[in-house]
Amino acid sequence: MFHVSREARLRLSQVRPRSSCGHVKVPSRASQLAGPPPRPRAYIGRQLSITASVEPTILHLESRSRSLHVTWSDQRTSQVLSSKPDFSAFPNRTYCVLTHRGQFHWNWLRDHCQKATNASKLKTNALNLSPPKTGPVKTAIIANTLEVAWDDGLRSIYPLDWLRRNDYSATAQRSLQLETAPISWNKEEFQNHGMPTYEYRSILEDERTLYRLLSDVNLLGVAVVRQSGTGENVVRDLASKLASENFMTYEGVQDVTLTTPDVQDSELSSPHQDMCYYESPPGIQIVQCLSDGGEAKFLDGFRLAQNLRKNAPAHFELLSLLRQPFESMGERHRLLYAHPIIGVYNSEVRGICWSPPYEGVLNIYPEFVEVYYEAKKNFSMMISDPEYVVCHSMQPGEVLVVNNRRVLHAYTASAEQCRYRCLHVNLDHYLSRLRELAQDYAEKHDVIHQCGN
Repeated sequence: MFHVSREARLRLSQVRPRSSCGHVKVPSRASQLAGPPPRPRAYIGRQLSITASVEPTILHLESRSRSLHVTWSDQRTSQVLSSKPDFSAFPNRTYCVLTHRGQFHWNWLRDHCQKATNASKLKTNALNLSPPKTGPVKTAIIANTLEVAWDDGLRSIYPLDWLRRNDYSATAQRSLQLETAPISWNKEEFQNHGMPTYEYRSILEDERTLYRLLSDVNLLGVAVVRQSGTGENVVRDLASKLASENFMTYEGVQDVTLTTPDVQDSELSSPHQDMCYYESPPGIQIVQCLSDGGEAKFLDGFRLAQNLRKNAPAHFELLSLLRQPFESMGERHRLLYAHPIIGVYNSEVRGICWSPPYEGVLNIYPEFVEVYYEAKKNFSMMISDPEYVVCHSMQPGEVLVVNNRRVLHAYTASAEQCRYRCLHVNLDHYLSRLRELAQDYAEKHDVIHQCGN
């Protein structure tokens, strides 16, 4: 049986399934539980991924019994919390980082001492996390590094930019959450921005161009690669570039032929996501058009979820807490996994799982059955709303790269017949490649956005 957690059960108990007039009742605290509304955005584009660059400088250090209190040059200061901390920054998680009482605890600093790792960056003190009982003897800022001298003779050095990147204070956590939040879009906004487009040969030969492609897929969830031809190895060659040579292919290369008469009955013709029956569905879908008459439709699942949260918070709450099972059965396999349709972490939408043809048997508490189906119907109506759907005519030799954890997609045949070839890549391997290339080619203010994991 697919139950919800005790926390989710308590929260859902505040949502009454139906009122006497048949409408869904929104709980009095629904807007608070659903979190803040999405930030308004006038347009989309790479410049919106820019965040202010900080040259970290520490103005003041204060050693305390359990932690080091730091004041940065931009006046961001760790605050020692009272016995009743304010959890408003994370309304859905009462066990969040606000429970920390300092900015950098001594055991955290000792644990992350660079001298406690080997050449492979593996920890050598994983079972000895506690600092000496008397704590550090001295702390000082020397040449853009924090130096801590411990009473057992060990000296630890922490670059200030490293400390700033890994600051786990409530202010830093919330700031990072906002800076890396995905930039969502509807049809009009996407068309105003334009489809990110790259040449196949440039992707294979130029790592800087490859980084821009990966970055655009991270930013928008979709991009096009042109002039690839229709060769058999195109999707594999692209996959090896997008996600290293150790990419996961899931079910391998698949050739699909769509014909106009039966396209309406095809599972590919309605917006969906692939392989939701995996515990970790593929993150990147690579689709190559092999013949004339192909058309792709796609829409941003993040924007759908944000608007559902704003307009129907009770429905959003149900779809983000109750787990929908998905399954795939064959002669030698039966894959089954249950995901919430809307994945949420720290009140932010992190992923979507929508694949009606592969839904398994729903097993939830009886009092939520009717309202859950109403929530799914509401979400489905949004998916069919032309406000969100972008159409793209595919040409032979053109490849669509899609974030399968965020973007709902559909493929049809506008001619009598159209052939596609597709391959799937693990999201972790794609992000690994993006981070690797960002070390060399990222612009000063580039940000890697949350993209479905």
